[in-house]
Amino acid sequence: MTDSGTEVAESVVDPTRTDLRRRFLSSRTLVSFAVAGVLLALTWILADLRLEDIVTRIRSADPWLILLAYLIFAVTFPIRTLRWRILLTNAVHREDVSPDYRMRDLAQILYISWFVNGVVPAKLGDIYRAYMARANYGTSLTRTLGTIFSERVFDVGALIIMVMASAAWIARSPETSEDVGRILAIAALALAILALGVLFLLVFGTPIFARLPQVAAAVYAR
Repeated sequence: MTDSGTEVAESVVDPTRTDLRRRFLSSRTLVSFAVAGVLLALTWILADLRLEDIVTRIRSADPWLILLAYLIFAVTFPIRTLRWRILLTNAVHREDVSPDYRMRDLAQILYISWFVNGVVPAKLGDIYRAYMARANYGTSLTRTLGTIFSERVFDVGALIIMVMASAAWIARSPETSEDVGRILAIAALALAILALGVLFLLVFGTPIFARLPQVAAAVYAR
């Protein structure tokens, strides 16, 4: 009875991890990775990339700076996971379910989605992340996508500040050409327009979508 009770307890404690592993190793997921591998191979061939050139550039770089960059990148994942958990917790109040979002499970989903983003174009990993969250927690797909969209809003805001600061610093350098300053100005303008577009939707989005069919309005509301 003790052994059977232990097995039942383990199956109850970690259903999300088991389901996540099963979905990740499913034929559909493996086929998608195979397609991504083919796309990467085609990109490598069409771009005429050479392994010797890549190795030469890597060797000429400062290894300590590369290590520091990887460490900073790795540190962002726990922060991103915590941010996503807060957004999901705030959004789930509007739903009929009350899932227990565990940091470890959300970190796994987030890490896999970033891997998909790295090998598949068009940020399809974000859609895959929303799908995995819905499959494991039973939440609304569109509302989960809304939390990911909110993350992008925060990221754009941070990028605007960074681009503006770097543009002001680089443009003042005497070694900066006019083309570099023009590119930075265009990037900053594009990010500012995107941020203004998000603010416009936040202020005027509800009355605009209220004039559309109910299905579209409901998707926007979620």
